[in-house]
Amino acid sequence: APIAFGVPLWDPVALALPVWTGAIMAFGTALGTQQEHVRSVEGQARTAAAARESEVMRRVSAERMSIARDLHDSVANALAVINLESSNARRHIDNDPTRPRRSLDVISAVTRSTGYELADILTVLRDADEGSDRTLATASSIRSMVEVFAQSGLRIDSSLDALDTLRLNHLADAALFRVAQ
Repeated sequence: APIAFGVPLWDPVALALPVWTGAIMAFGTALGTQQEHVRSVEGQARTAAAARESEVMRRVSAERMSIARDLHDSVANALAVINLESSNARRHIDNDPTRPRRSLDVISAVTRSTGYELADILTVLRDADEGSDRTLATASSIRSMVEVFAQSGLRIDSSLDALDTLRLNHLADAALFRVAQ
């Protein structure tokens, strides 16, 4: 200030310049620290989001493995019983006609029970994934299914106009498609 403005050292302008310079430097340092803190918090947020995503994927994978084991156990057990009972029926078909009937009753009960188990598992899966694509198992897909069969050479008489205004819940919608199928 004394050199630039030609004022004495005790002049208020000369005394205020170092204070203003210090204030500006402090403000710049605080701003830089704040920006560094924001970058650090953003980095921590990205790391936390990645960790959450990883944990979700791990849990989904574990749940899929559990479901796969349940499906395998259910179907493998049913197939083993069906194989055993069909072999038993074949072996006794000529000498004891009542045994094959009992075997067929067991096979029927096992397949029905396994079908219910699979339906329960699939219901849970569908409820867990509300956004899933169910375009194949809907009443609106019946028209295209009929067209595919008609293109294969089958003679099909159908009236599907009611499908355009039909409003069903997702279970009834899928059931209607399966019945038509």
